[in-house]
Amino acid sequence: MKYLIPEDITVLFFSTEEQLWYWLNIYSSVRVASLVIQTNINIENIVRHSSAYAYIRSILIRCPTNELITLKQVSRSYVKIDGIFADDTRLLIKLVVDLALLFEEIGDRQREDENNELAAQRNYDRAANLCHLYIFFSLYYNMTAISRENYINKLLVVWTMPIPDDVKALFTMVFVNISELIKYVSENITKTDTFHLIIPLDCLEYLMDDPIYKFPQVLQIDVIYDGVNELKRIRRRFQSKCKKVEFYTIYDLLRHFEKAELDKTLVSSNSIDRSTIDAILSIIQHRLHLKKLGMFNHLSSFLKQCTPTPLYGLPAKNIKDFAPCFICPSCKLIYEQLYRLECEHQQCKVCVNIQENCARCFKMISRDKVSLVQDSQMKIQDLSIGCSSCEWTGSLEDYHVHFKQKHDQLITCAIFNQDVNISYQQDLTGMNQEILLHNHSPLDSNVSMTSLNGTCIWGISDISDMKNNSASDEQKSIYSSSFYIFPNGYKICLRLFLNGDAKARGTHMSLYFVLMRGNYDYILHWPFQFKIIFTLLNHLSSNNNHTNFLWPDTKSNSFQCPRSDMNIAYGISKFFPLDLFKQNESHYVKNNKMFIKIEVDFVAERPILPLITNAGELLNEEELVDTTYDNLGQLLCRSDAL
Repeated sequence: MKYLIPEDITVLFFSTEEQLWYWLNIYSSVRVASLVIQTNINIENIVRHSSAYAYIRSILIRCPTNELITLKQVSRSYVKIDGIFADDTRLLIKLVVDLALLFEEIGDRQREDENNELAAQRNYDRAANLCHLYIFFSLYYNMTAISRENYINKLLVVWTMPIPDDVKALFTMVFVNISELIKYVSENITKTDTFHLIIPLDCLEYLMDDPIYKFPQVLQIDVIYDGVNELKRIRRRFQSKCKKVEFYTIYDLLRHFEKAELDKTLVSSNSIDRSTIDAILSIIQHRLHLKKLGMFNHLSSFLKQCTPTPLYGLPAKNIKDFAPCFICPSCKLIYEQLYRLECEHQQCKVCVNIQENCARCFKMISRDKVSLVQDSQMKIQDLSIGCSSCEWTGSLEDYHVHFKQKHDQLITCAIFNQDVNISYQQDLTGMNQEILLHNHSPLDSNVSMTSLNGTCIWGISDISDMKNNSASDEQKSIYSSSFYIFPNGYKICLRLFLNGDAKARGTHMSLYFVLMRGNYDYILHWPFQFKIIFTLLNHLSSNNNHTNFLWPDTKSNSFQCPRSDMNIAYGISKFFPLDLFKQNESHYVKNNKMFIKIEVDFVAERPILPLITNAGELLNEEELVDTTYDNLGQLLCRSDAL
């Protein structure tokens, strides 16, 4: 527990009541998002006792089918009970979606404070990853689609903008104008028990002029508004006349509606309605995507400094339309030109360089027998490519420009002190390629943040506290989150000594590169031998960025295949003079945050040994173990889950 932060997702199991009460009393400051109770003994007493703890947000109960009715009657006395389930599938779906909405809510609160933007970004990513987890539930459990035309209650919406098909599945009918909705209700009033209407604010007066709003079958009318001033006037005029009307912003309505529809679907005795859950998750994911893009605009000045880095390959929505000669079988990206191996299979230049064996037949790659496929470039120019992140289509040449201009935030992996943040693609192998094409990122044991171009930005927050801690030796260094530097590539992290390591204490900032044990080590080429470039970003002028690079010492244990969680760090002890940093701190630190870019050049030709001038150095032995304030344990705890 000592490595946990408030936003961590941790699952704890208790076999007895006494263990539960003991833990709740000891860790009284830890937020309990959901308490899941699964027991046949004394369940009402456990619910009553646990409801008294203020920091328990909700209670979910798993019980035998024959106890459902009894427990539902009991639940009316306890507001924290948020669901009672007779099977694990429904309970897990409820838990995952509720946690996603909780992290979105936390992110929304943090986003209001500019100093908490990075924390908000992390919580949006947690929410998105929880949504992706549902994909795997749908693969392993029987979730059938149910026709909504059989429902007695009909949900009707007026919306003039296009709505994705999976979102339409939530509604009985979608109309582009209010007159069509009124006509439908009038014609079906004797065929339907109840109606629930959702309309924009500008349609309300038209609806209230028609008698259908008085029909008892029309139980609820939700009105979507934007302008607060206009709302006050409309609410005074109409809410007193019609108690059925409720006013929501689009986000508030969706959250309210998502939870209500999810609960309705999961408590049903029918098979789980997959179409409804798919639609709810799609809405949440789209909302999170927009919020994360909005947040990422604050990093755009830093991201634009990364665009000169080559983009080796590109994802595409219509990747199935491309012949294998254009798709690297390892990283699953599209290339203008691939390289033919001795075994006659093809891979991209980066995968040829970083991997030991062919991705198809697993024969060892003889790099002196690799040749460029000469005739592929002309063929691909005639193909139309669909952008993986929007509706754009065009040629590969134009796609390169489009992707860098419109989706630069998707190219470069961004990480932070203690948690992994946004990246574009994660695990790109096997069935996950299908998920990739729909902008999903499955949350499984192989997932970590991944860069598409060997570049990553480390956002370091709380610089003022770090300066004080490092000066007093309370916290000499900090680790970045772990990430993959290329799809199916090496897993690494960074280590920063803000006040310098033992060799540069008080004179220079020290920065180190750390290879970690990853999921693809068995296919990679060892030792690691690629050029590593560190850049301290200047937010006022990219011309004043501070850049230094090193070539790995391939004889050092730091660059061999990791046999433990991480290798010994290797880097630059005198990375940046502290006196220069203090003089120009406002150039490198903004809102108490600093950004460091790392690039790994997979295609640069390694110099002959005597000509290597930037060789870097091993971390001093006395720095291998930091103080108790070091975040290494937290990093390793997270790495085990990735």
